[in-house]
Amino acid sequence: MERNVFIENIEKLEKSPVFAMSLGSKELFHSNFWAYLMEQEECRSFITFFFEEITNFDGIRIEREDKNRDLVIFYQGNEYVIENKIKSYPDYSQLVRYSENTKLKRGIITGITEPPFDLPDGWSFISYHNISSFLRTLSISDSHLKMVVSDYCDVLDSINTLMELSLEETSGRLSYWTENIKGLYKVRLMDVYRKIKADDFVIHCEDINQEMNELLQDCPNWKFGIFRSFHNGKSTISFEIQKGSEETYKGKIGVQIEDNQFRIFLELNSGNVGDIFKIGLDENWFDDNFDKKNNRTIFKHPTTMSKNPCSYSGHWVYQYFDTYNDSVEPVEDIQDYGTLKDLIKEYLKKAVHIIKSKGKELFK
Repeated sequence: MERNVFIENIEKLEKSPVFAMSLGSKELFHSNFWAYLMEQEECRSFITFFFEEITNFDGIRIEREDKNRDLVIFYQGNEYVIENKIKSYPDYSQLVRYSENTKLKRGIITGITEPPFDLPDGWSFISYHNISSFLRTLSISDSHLKMVVSDYCDVLDSINTLMELSLEETSGRLSYWTENIKGLYKVRLMDVYRKIKADDFVIHCEDINQEMNELLQDCPNWKFGIFRSFHNGKSTISFEIQKGSEETYKGKIGVQIEDNQFRIFLELNSGNVGDIFKIGLDENWFDDNFDKKNNRTIFKHPTTMSKNPCSYSGHWVYQYFDTYNDSVEPVEDIQDYGTLKDLIKEYLKKAVHIIKSKGKELFK
């Protein structure tokens, strides 16, 4: 049944002209369309849906990208802000900065899934599902606009359904490769799913953050962080321990997961790739048993790595093993959240040991 629902919603999106127009800029499209609807006489109640205190539309002004805010409604000397987040969760500090504007009366976050943290005072969340449900209640006499709004609601509902099914199918697993989820490529929604899925895993890693901060209490100038980024269509999650700030930076060590690669990395601000790799080998941080022909493993985990070591920018050096490879039978279920977290903790604890025993010598 889920397979049929998945295919059905992908086919709906493929046939939708509104969805085709949205692909140029997924987040900007929605905000622009909402602003357009709010300015239509028959759709004015869409404003009240977000902000029930706005009941008089005389003199109201709606702006897009005002001070980098997605959509701002100016009403009676106050500002009402809508931040649309289809691909990711909002940045908490960004919302706090917006709240420092004394004219900000209230803010709304929109998206597929609710942020995993308590929003700052004055902010609340409205889902795409609820937006679609409200828009379907509007009485629109213009037949063309009515058809466009109906198609738009179908688009929101299909995106929401596909994301819910994808998250349900991969519950407790950092996976992007089920047969159903591969279908997201057809409608260019894999990037949305990858970001949401990566965020979901990071939410489950809060205990790692707490444990690492405790382990580093007696390590001055060292700081642990979990960071997310997205490039080349892939989500990257970094668990890194860094020495020094921007001005006094000495290097970092840790684990990074990108796509199906579980990376063990070391970065020093001096030395070339060969020097840094040798240091990692000497400290047993890197595996010197890898052989492209005879031993394609990193610390006994199968790897598709062909170059040894891998590197970025001449200073960020890494090896990796695979969490998934669809061309071979899996040796172990590394995609499982619990297994992944145990591996991350294992390598981070090893990193802390290196820092405490050789940190002053290596990161200088």
